[in-house]
Amino acid sequence: MIKTISFIGSGNVATQFAKAFHAEDISIVQILSKNFDLANELAIQVSAKAIAAIDNLDLSVDLIIIAVNDDFIEEIANSLNSKGIVIHTSGTIDIAVLKNCSNNIGVSWPIKSIKKEHSINFSNVSCCIESSNTETKKDLIDLFSKISNKVVHLNGKQREYLHMAAVITNNFSNYFYGIAEEITSENDIDFSILKGLINESTQQLDSFSPKEMQTGPAIRNDKKVIKKHLKLLENNPEYYNLYKFVSESIINKYHG
Repeated sequence: MIKTISFIGSGNVATQFAKAFHAEDISIVQILSKNFDLANELAIQVSAKAIAAIDNLDLSVDLIIIAVNDDFIEEIANSLNSKGIVIHTSGTIDIAVLKNCSNNIGVSWPIKSIKKEHSINFSNVSCCIESSNTETKKDLIDLFSKISNKVVHLNGKQREYLHMAAVITNNFSNYFYGIAEEITSENDIDFSILKGLINESTQQLDSFSPKEMQTGPAIRNDKKVIKKHLKLLENNPEYYNLYKFVSESIINKYHG
């Protein structure tokens, strides 16, 4: 059972995980960050000790969570020799980068865009777990089940595909929302008019698959409407080409 945790990192994921576990009365021992002020800011919130040097990290804690930029995970891991479990929180980095720092390693990747400034309830956030052995798997599932109602164990390849799917689902769709907001703003239309449609589309995923929900001129192969929309975008080649490509992709999928 994991009773003590230390964090390497004081950014978005470290902050939210540390606060969530602290709220469950799990002891947060240390917060390590090269920016001591940020480490101390988080440490105060979770009754931990802030440190700025990896040499001062207590390696006897049950779990060390490396929650830093992907580019630095392996370098940090190679500086550790922990008696407990060591995990990282990346959606894309292989678990193997941790192989030299402990006999018990893993990954916990939360499926959510996380900002340290926001208040997050992890109960409805899916957490994807990967582990090096059965005992570590059990310990991580037990721990993260304290804060999340959906903890899923995936292998590395599954996590890579899920991360790509998450980018498409969240980042790509938000980019399209931004385009829609720009178009409505340029034409003196309140973007909030579309929010009901956005919310409805999301809520319908509880009952239907995305394929079942697909509507619009492309799935109807309504070339007149598509041509009209493209004419409206002819002064913006980037959006013109994007609309044309996505429409053709939908047509090919459902009518090809």
